[in-house]
Amino acid sequence: TISHNFALGDGGGIDLQGGTVTLSRSTVSANTAVTFTGGISVYGTLAIDGSVISGNSGAKAGGIAVFSGYAGGGYGGNGSTIPSTVTITSSTIDGNHAACTASPCAGGIFSDFKNFITISESTLSGNTAVGKISRIAGGLYAYTSALTIVNSTIAQNSAQGNDYVAGALWHTGTGFNATTLTNTTVSANTATSYGAGSHVQSGIMAGF
Repeated sequence: TISHNFALGDGGGIDLQGGTVTLSRSTVSANTAVTFTGGISVYGTLAIDGSVISGNSGAKAGGIAVFSGYAGGGYGGNGSTIPSTVTITSSTIDGNHAACTASPCAGGIFSDFKNFITISESTLSGNTAVGKISRIAGGLYAYTSALTIVNSTIAQNSAQGNDYVAGALWHTGTGFNATTLTNTTVSANTATSYGAGSHVQSGIMAGF
């Protein structure tokens, strides 16, 4: 169990700066980061199996943030395009929170450009993202990353922002970077706008 840790910058629970980490039958919970990711920050390869990522809080992502570019790059790896890979199996990502100060932002999982995210037999639920910004998602935000979700549930996540707000999932990208959902349930997610936002979707937002 990795819990009740604090970071001023990134990765309140785990800050992976290159290499590979495997979490099996583990819990990452109640960790906090001031400027970026509360739970796990990933520059590299992360495998999560039979684990719980819960109750973490940050400003870019509450639960997990995935960045392209390895060690020492900060957000976006100083422009590096080396992809990171995250595989989540039989796990729960729930109750994480992002108090968003800059866009884009996500409560559960955030991925920036050109990464590989695979989620199977897992639940993404009860994650929240709130901030007076645009481009915000409660459950998962994937920016031109290859995203595959199989036999999973995305439910009861919520987001509140100015515009371009998605409750469950927001994905940008086509072709190689497209999202594939197979036998996956997306339900009871919510999205609200502080003002007159015209792009507000409780379920899935894609292509913006």
